[in-house]
Amino acid sequence: MKQEKSKPFLRTGTNLSLRTTGLIVIAVPLTILLAVLMAISLFEPQETQAEDYVDLTFQIQNDISQVYTLVFNATNGVRNYLLTGHTHEEFFEPFDIAQEQLPQLLQRLEDSIVDPEQSARLDEIEPLVQDTLNELAAVRNRTTNSDAALTDEQTQQSLEQISTSLTQLQQKLDDMEAREDALLSERIALAAQARALSSTITIVGGALGILGSLVVMLLFSSSIVRRVRHLEANAYRLERGEPLAPLPMAADEIGRLGQALDGASTLLMQRERDLREAQAFLEHLIASGPVLIFRYTLANGQCTYVSPNVERLLGYTTNKVLHTADFFGAARVHPDDQKPFTTQLQRLTDNGAITYSYRFQHQDKSYRWLQSVMRLEPDGDDEGASVLGYAMDITERKIAEEALKESEERFRLVVEGVQDYGIFALDPKGYITSWNTGAERIKGYTADEIIGKHFSCFYPEETKNFLPAQELEQAQTVGWAEDEGWRLRKDGSRFWANVVITALYDEAGNLRGFSKVSRDITERKRAAELRQEREAAERASKAKSEFLSRMSHELRTPLNAILGFAQLLDLDTPDPKQQQNISQILKAGQHLLGLINEVLDIARIEAGRLSLSLEPVRIGNVLQDTHDLIQPLATQYGIELSLNDSPLHMRYAMADIQRLKQVLLNLLSNAVKYNSANGTVTISCTEVATDCIRITITDTGAGIPHDQIERLFTPFERLGAEQTNTEGTGLGLALSKGLVEAMSGTIGVESVMGQGSAFWVELPLVEGPLEQLARTNGLETVSEDEHDKHCTVLYIEDNLSNLTLVETILQRRPDIKLLVSMQGRLGLTLARDHRPDLILLDLNLPDMPGDEVLRNLQDIPEMRKTPVVMISADATPGQIERLLAAGAHSYLTKPLNVRQFLEVVDEALQIGKR
Repeated sequence: MKQEKSKPFLRTGTNLSLRTTGLIVIAVPLTILLAVLMAISLFEPQETQAEDYVDLTFQIQNDISQVYTLVFNATNGVRNYLLTGHTHEEFFEPFDIAQEQLPQLLQRLEDSIVDPEQSARLDEIEPLVQDTLNELAAVRNRTTNSDAALTDEQTQQSLEQISTSLTQLQQKLDDMEAREDALLSERIALAAQARALSSTITIVGGALGILGSLVVMLLFSSSIVRRVRHLEANAYRLERGEPLAPLPMAADEIGRLGQALDGASTLLMQRERDLREAQAFLEHLIASGPVLIFRYTLANGQCTYVSPNVERLLGYTTNKVLHTADFFGAARVHPDDQKPFTTQLQRLTDNGAITYSYRFQHQDKSYRWLQSVMRLEPDGDDEGASVLGYAMDITERKIAEEALKESEERFRLVVEGVQDYGIFALDPKGYITSWNTGAERIKGYTADEIIGKHFSCFYPEETKNFLPAQELEQAQTVGWAEDEGWRLRKDGSRFWANVVITALYDEAGNLRGFSKVSRDITERKRAAELRQEREAAERASKAKSEFLSRMSHELRTPLNAILGFAQLLDLDTPDPKQQQNISQILKAGQHLLGLINEVLDIARIEAGRLSLSLEPVRIGNVLQDTHDLIQPLATQYGIELSLNDSPLHMRYAMADIQRLKQVLLNLLSNAVKYNSANGTVTISCTEVATDCIRITITDTGAGIPHDQIERLFTPFERLGAEQTNTEGTGLGLALSKGLVEAMSGTIGVESVMGQGSAFWVELPLVEGPLEQLARTNGLETVSEDEHDKHCTVLYIEDNLSNLTLVETILQRRPDIKLLVSMQGRLGLTLARDHRPDLILLDLNLPDMPGDEVLRNLQDIPEMRKTPVVMISADATPGQIERLLAAGAHSYLTKPLNVRQFLEVVDEALQIGKR
């Protein structure tokens, strides 16, 4: 019924004139458009208001952010000013900007905010901002107007206050921004609703307009049907990709025309999108992948395609590759690889495909290893045959392979080159699989002789059946095993070996074998045994020395009583026979006392506790003194004693004068006692080197057998002399040897049976005090005006040569009066009586030690402030520190340095006169 009713309507539409139809066509859409516009205008204020709220929210958020930025910049500028030491005024520029802009910005926020919650927060922020600015201003005033710079503590307090204010302000502003974000979401939603309503009205109005237009267009159905059908046909042609036909007039088929055109458009867009995605994915794979793809014509080598990753892999741009003839040819291949590369290209022509690795030149002129797969493609229509290639950069792999190869070769060379260690490998059962040069040197087997044999062949029979298996079991259990013991060489000889066996496992934890390192430490073992023997001997010698020292001290106590009471008996007994017996007791006691003293000296020498005072000693003085002392004994025995005159008597040797006299007296007494009747003893000097003097004592005795000379300096060895009537202990020569060696000298003997012996002592020569003084004669004599007059110096010294030296030196100080004492107690008396301004004190005195004299001087009240300069040949640091700590002003060591001596004397005299 509806169709029947519509036909007249349609027919009426088609019968209308074009003008009327046009008016209808125009009027109906315009009417609908006006209605839609009126509807839109009713809802437009709501949409505008919603959008204004959104814009206002954005403005408020921007102002909040700007407030924080201004405060932060101002705070940061003041902080930087404080941290840089108050020297850069430009750091206050952000603070000035903040002071100028923040009031306007806060006022704008107050005018813009309509939300009550935000208004309350703004009321809290405004005083906080003002407080922060005030604090910054106060900091600025304190730093710029104060005369003194802020201390580090004040600076730290200001920084902490500024940081606290900024943190509070940031928290408040963050809360406001969070609230504005929520308001923005609400206002955007409202704006969206308004826009959606407007869009709905627009769509509905548009739909009504279209519907009205369609109704109107029904009037034109008779004139536009053919055109709409033609459009429909064109749509199908478009879908099939065929050319479109000219458009005729049509009307009723507009709906189907729209559907057909929409379907074609959608299909085309989907196809284009899929194509673009596939192409982009492929390009991404090629560009980011490690494989370089290229194609070039075989005839001229011109590259027709190269993947974009060529620049990442080889450094060349795509245009460079495409516009360079024969780019992938041999020209850029490493010179060493060009010939093989050309051969491979020939194989490509013959076989159609190759796989080859070669070095290709990078853009930076370095070479990269490429592994290429090339395939020959069929002839084309225009370009002819072409080559399609795929190349991968394997430089890192090649470097790793070369490094591994080099490392393995270096390790092999190291292992093969080790001479002191035998390094070889065993399989899991203990059979030898490798052999190095060190193993061949130590064990005597070559690699061909030993590889394949069980390593137990190196073990002696007593350990061969159990020790190798135990070592392998321990290495497999705990990872390694170490042992030291006897091993066998190829020739059957034994050596003491240090062996380390290590278990070798693969990544899966399976036992692959063992490594064995052997070292011949026979010499080290022998050295250790010798060291133990030497230590045992030293302990025995030390025990002997301690025993002798202890026994010597224990013997003195009863000997003191024996000698004391024997002397009393000698004084009280008038009977000549009894006196003769008593004299024998005294003589035996004195002999025993000498023996004890010599034993004590030997014990001190062996224990390293012998105290020596080494100093320059004039040879002539010592020889003359010992000659005079031994002369009565020589007269008693009827021996002629002579001292040969020599210029060497004027020279000086480094020695302890008392100990040197002791040695020479011992040698002279032996030469006298063991001489032949009416024999002679001669003392002579020779210079055996430029810095050494030899003192020789020659006698005309019976001589010493050559095979007994080595025992001559052994304690208690008298070499048959004990069978004579000559008294002796057998310790004199041993003691003399120890004393001479302690003075850095040597002692020896030359003897001819029936002719006599010659004992000699060699000592190092040194510069004498007078020679040193002559060498330093450039020293200026100080006038009396430069010193206080009547200075008194006391010198306590028992050595005459040292006394002479000091007297000669002090002649350059005419204002000094020198007092001399050769004993400590006399020196103390002179010090009390004369109160000298300076005391020079020797450490080794005949009656009491020098350090005891120093203590006694400090006990004298009037001498406590008198400077005391210690003079000794003992230069050990501990001795010097001890005496300086005991109160000595200075410590000078012999031989004296004249210039230093005078400087110390002058300095000490200035102190002593105060």
